[in-house]
Amino acid sequence: MHNYLITLFLILPIYLKAQQLADTTYNPPIYSPAYEAGKGPIIFIDEGHHNFHTKDGRYRAFSDLLERDGYRAMA
Repeated sequence: MHNYLITLFLILPIYLKAQQLADTTYNPPIYSPAYEAGKGPIIFIDEGHHNFHTKDGRYRAFSDLLERDGYRAMA
């Protein structure tokens, strides 16, 4: 029985496909933006070197939040 459980725990992850998804519904209120829309500092998001996260992908909620706070998010 012990060997069966070990085998199960070693093989089971092969059949489970987990993935990270961006939470596109994340939209907290900004009562007092730091800067006027599009007038704040530029924030660069590095998408080079095969990065896993991109401005329009998994970092979308973060870049949207920055832009709503007046920053200029660029890739």
